[in-house]
Amino acid sequence: MAAEESVASVVTTQSHTSTEAGFDQGKESLMDSGSRSYPEESRDESYTNTTVRQSWQLRQTLEGVVKEINAKRERDGAILTDFKKELEVQAADTYNKVEKALYNVYEENSSTINEKLEELFATLDRIGKLEVELEGFMSNLKLLISDIQGDTLGSLKNTTV
Repeated sequence: MAAEESVASVVTTQSHTSTEAGFDQGKESLMDSGSRSYPEESRDESYTNTTVRQSWQLRQTLEGVVKEINAKRERDGAILTDFKKELEVQAADTYNKVEKALYNVYEENSSTINEKLEELFATLDRIGKLEVELEGFMSNLKLLISDIQGDTLGSLKNTTV
């Protein structure tokens, strides 16, 4: 109960003055009625009323704080949703700009690349033809060498005989 009174007094500092004023007024009215001290029953009832009032005020204050927090969370959620939408729009816009720039680069360089590829394929075709000619030359050279060797061997045989 002491902890509850402590929390109630901290949370209800704004209404504390009015609570004390009401308590003091009740005290004065008892004193005015001719009684110089509180009867035991009145003191307990007054304490209970004050505790109930402070508890109710604490609840009201906490409910208000919770409502404020929830409202702020909703606002934050709305802000984040708007931020996300704006970010998505900007990201899509940036992507479209990059894509367009990339296609422009492709278009600018495609003719040069095509020319170079045509030159490369023409060179590869010439190399292929030269390889075929080289194979034919090598075959003819082998035949010539074997004919020369055959003639040289035959003339060597004829001279030795």
